[in-house]
Amino acid sequence: MYKIDRILELLEDVKILSRAPWDANSVIWHEQGLKILNNFIELIKNLFRASLYEEFLFPAMIPENVLKKQYEHYRDISKLSFYLDDTTLLRATSESQFASYLSSQKILTPPIRMFQVCSVFRKENTNLLIPKLREIEINPFIEMMTFSKNSTTELQNERNIFSKILLKLCIPELCSMRPSWDTFPEAKATYA
Repeated sequence: MYKIDRILELLEDVKILSRAPWDANSVIWHEQGLKILNNFIELIKNLFRASLYEEFLFPAMIPENVLKKQYEHYRDISKLSFYLDDTTLLRATSESQFASYLSSQKILTPPIRMFQVCSVFRKENTNLLIPKLREIEINPFIEMMTFSKNSTTELQNERNIFSKILLKLCIPELCSMRPSWDTFPEAKATYA
């Protein structure tokens, strides 16, 4: 038994969530679990807003031409994406949506601080021999983007937000620079 299975069993025992009968890797949130989840989301939203981030919610359906920039960055993105038809996908990630929106705006004064709490849809694991650690629908998925001339200051601001979140949740913090293949095309560096 994997550790994640034991954690899910404990959460089921206390009526936080249950496994979906049609897919043991998907969960159904119960009322108590939703209260915890909603408090968690509100904590994050309040910290972002206090740091002058503006909340957006981009569409879940994305035209393929908007995602084309991500094909270079995300290896095999089409294998991870759910196609609704020949030209439309369900959101697997939103970086190109942020960039496309910003490029369509007439007047923008940096820094531009944006975030969204949304669902993303990915085919994470097609190999049945590897344990599936992520649901097909990841909810909530919290994304933030900052567009600024002073990226060092903005990066420190973002790290402070996440440090506050982790501190409130009593979770140890470890931040590392992502490898070049996992760095956004427009970014000098990506941290996780």
